[in-house]
Amino acid sequence: TCLNSTDYDGDFVFRGFNAYLLMELGAEIKDGSFGRDWSGGAGRETVRALLDDAREADMNIIRTWAFSVNHARPLWDASGTYDEELLVGLDFVLSEASERGVFAVLALADYWQAHGGVLHFLKTCGVSSVSLVSQVIDDGIDDDDSSSLSSDREFFESPRCRAMYRAHVTTILSRVNTFTGRAYKDDPTIAAFNLMNEPRCRGCGDALQAWIDDMSVFFRDV
Repeated sequence: TCLNSTDYDGDFVFRGFNAYLLMELGAEIKDGSFGRDWSGGAGRETVRALLDDAREADMNIIRTWAFSVNHARPLWDASGTYDEELLVGLDFVLSEASERGVFAVLALADYWQAHGGVLHFLKTCGVSSVSLVSQVIDDGIDDDDSSSLSSDREFFESPRCRAMYRAHVTTILSRVNTFTGRAYKDDPTIAAFNLMNEPRCRGCGDALQAWIDDMSVFFRDV
């Protein structure tokens, strides 16, 4: 986790929750995760209601994801093209949270392949294990299957994957919120960023730690 600068003065007691689908709710996409249709106002109304409930329960922070959990609507592709509709949805979430005095923690990527994680990064990076990665994705092999574990080190050590991750971080941190006019990296609503949701390199903790050290330094220089 990399802390962002905030305007909060004094001790901060975290009272919050995880809500990873907020970006697609804010975008009000029709083809939502789990077969949900968030169009026609349903998505943003759900975001508002959730944040209102959070404030009523005296919660002050939410953790959500700055990447898509929906295979039908990936946030970005190998060309570096981003789905602007989804990003506007995240803009909306942060704007509504700001209006209610709720802080946010944004996770920038995922480890688990079910949500476009490390294996999908590997496939997009075009590294040597692309055939294995394609098999894991297409055949639905479980994340804990031994055939997927060999890809962990390759992701964390691959120069191409590191470059792609850095480009993603730069895009998110440099984005200017279409509702508030604030760049994400300067937005006091964003209390912190997670480099990755639940990262691990099973049997290769050294590679994971080196990746964390590298990306943390890069993050602070964006």
